[in-house]
Amino acid sequence: MNAATQPSEATVIVEQLARRFGEAVAARDWDAMRALFDDGEFSFKTTGLVNSTNYEGLGQQGPIKALQGWIPDDYQIEGVEQIVTDAFAARGRVGYRLRVRKPEGTFLLEQQAYVGQQDGRINYLRIMCGGYRPLDA
Repeated sequence: MNAATQPSEATVIVEQLARRFGEAVAARDWDAMRALFDDGEFSFKTTGLVNSTNYEGLGQQGPIKALQGWIPDDYQIEGVEQIVTDAFAARGRVGYRLRVRKPEGTFLLEQQAYVGQQDGRINYLRIMCGGYRPLDA
């Protein structure tokens, strides 16, 4: 690789933050997730392909409330099917696919999250939820 193709330090940081966010979601580790968020200005929005709820204005609690709503405590995360990260133009992206058991069966849940960072902490977060898909679909 030449210098032109080497990722910048900021790109490496934001991609690492994106991965750590995806891992925190999969583990339902809300404290680890909260520790990733910037204490100052924090921008968050969600988009659901199935439904959307407005969590704006909740600051750092917004993503946690959104994810707790999408993956409630009575749903069991049986496994992580995939975590993929990438970065572009100072944004990190993580896609994670989880195998989730709900009362009516086992489903795959896939979400994409885009993150920005300031001083090594997430200050920009957008999550898109693709909804629950039955394994036999």
